[in-house]
Amino acid sequence: MLRIKKLFSIFVIAGLLSSAFSQEAKNALLIANGDYSEIKSLSQPVPEGEELKTALESIGFSVMFVKNANRNEMFASLREFKNKVEKEGGISFFHYGGHAVQVHGENYLIPVNEKIIDEEQIPDSSVELNRVMDFMVGESNVVVLDSCRNDPFPNGKHRGGDSRGLAAVSRKPKNSIIVYSAEAGETAQDGVYTPALTKRITEKGASLTRVLMKVRNDVFLQTQEKQLPGEYVQLLAPIYLAGKPESENSSENYSFLGFISVSVITPCAVYIDDEYKSDIGEFGSSVFNVPVGRHKVKVIYDDKKTEEREILVKESDTEKVEFNYLSDAEKESCYNKGKNYFYGKNNAVQNYERAVYYYRLAAEAGYADAQYSLGLCYDNGYGVEKDKKLALSWYLKSAENGNVTAMLNAGICYEDNGEFFTAEEWYNKAKKSGYKDIQKDIDRIEKKIKEAQEARKKNDFQDFLNTQIKRTGFSIGLVDFRYCRNAEFFPDNGFFIGAWPCMAYWGPFPNFFIGASLEWLSLIPKSSSFVGFLGANYTISDFVNLYVLGGYGYGVMWETDNAQIIRAGIGADFVGWSGFTFTAEYSLDFYFDLGFMDRFFVGLGYTFGR
Repeated sequence: MLRIKKLFSIFVIAGLLSSAFSQEAKNALLIANGDYSEIKSLSQPVPEGEELKTALESIGFSVMFVKNANRNEMFASLREFKNKVEKEGGISFFHYGGHAVQVHGENYLIPVNEKIIDEEQIPDSSVELNRVMDFMVGESNVVVLDSCRNDPFPNGKHRGGDSRGLAAVSRKPKNSIIVYSAEAGETAQDGVYTPALTKRITEKGASLTRVLMKVRNDVFLQTQEKQLPGEYVQLLAPIYLAGKPESENSSENYSFLGFISVSVITPCAVYIDDEYKSDIGEFGSSVFNVPVGRHKVKVIYDDKKTEEREILVKESDTEKVEFNYLSDAEKESCYNKGKNYFYGKNNAVQNYERAVYYYRLAAEAGYADAQYSLGLCYDNGYGVEKDKKLALSWYLKSAENGNVTAMLNAGICYEDNGEFFTAEEWYNKAKKSGYKDIQKDIDRIEKKIKEAQEARKKNDFQDFLNTQIKRTGFSIGLVDFRYCRNAEFFPDNGFFIGAWPCMAYWGPFPNFFIGASLEWLSLIPKSSSFVGFLGANYTISDFVNLYVLGGYGYGVMWETDNAQIIRAGIGADFVGWSGFTFTAEYSLDFYFDLGFMDRFFVGLGYTFGR
């Protein structure tokens, strides 16, 4: 009789379980890979898989659990799982814990004991996620991937692929929901998602979307808002893993929820749709459950300033709202936090990156000292890549807000850039604002300005010669009258050669020049002439220049009286190395007292420009 009662009790319990969970078949395949030999091993997937297996079995799932599988074993288990689901139908649930990578937008699950030398081997040595989708043939399909980790391969084995997380899903089974432990392109922390899922998955009467929404909230809070799971939903009907709700009027059926995550810097009170929710402290955040739809989020800060945002919340989604307002007290607080991290004071470990983070918050809010400090970081490469332009930009903002040291540094930046007048302006502003010991900087920049002005004059003159002057230079040589007409006026032809004739010419305009020649014949002062002239030149090449000229002057030829001279001539310049020039010229001079005289001139000189 006792035995009959025990059997009856077993049948009653079985009946209760049958009524508690849907009669539809529920099959699950869990693959947990952690014992990798060629890449970093993982300690969490197997024990987490064991706990998830227990939880699924408690709500009526038939579970296949595969541990540390190679590629063949993974495909064998997928085929066996597919055959079972094809026969029984119902819910098909797949969970993978282990390494996975994306290569050129495709996701691959990494088996254990596969020696992958190069990225090209990954498709043939792993299991493509799209292939997994082909094995999901249930009436409802659930795929969970807790594998969104950084690239596990050593340098060189996965060169061209992406290093963060997994790519978005490209193939989805019918009536399915696919879950990543972190959003596409992001990485997940180990030991977070699967335990959170295991904790929630046995909730009776809750749809899978409701369960995953709670899991998402748990993960989001546990990781301090650094990890947000991603879901890809193509459901045609709700999925209930632990059984449908007992009543059609259950809250599960009439309310769809989402989340609003509010983050602030300045302490405030949070209102959603004008209903007070909670206070949030400095650099704090809170997550609130809300019905799907549009909501107004308002914050009232301690200094009574208010801000509002309107957002749309979708089912199971978490909408982030960030309020970055800084009160005057928070500006100073951020600046002080930055100083603590910069110098490693007040129990803060020196960290330039964190210092820059806090400096930037205060600087962008207009706090002058923080703007100067951020400029200093860019100027010297503390916590950021060195950038002189950004440094100057922040110095100027700080200087405009009255920071005297920023005025000095702005002046130094301009001085380093060679902008001496602007540098002098900022040095004088710093002096007027009370900066001590600035006079040495002013004296230095004034000296540089004077030197620059002198150099500029020289450079301007040289530029003028090189760019505007077409024929400018001088020549010293010999002039010969021995073969000229009217030579009978001279008693001895041997004295007709000029020993110190010279000629200078200046061309302020293209192809035209003015000049003068001065000549002494046979070193006798009574035999000399001075002629000024105008000319035109034509440049044949960089080395040859032809010219004609006409002039007027006075001269004394031997013992004759001083006479007026009219000159017409033609010549050529032959320019050589570094502007040194050989000049040959013939001219016909008309002396009012003597008549026409032929003149031949050759000389060496220098040409400044042509």
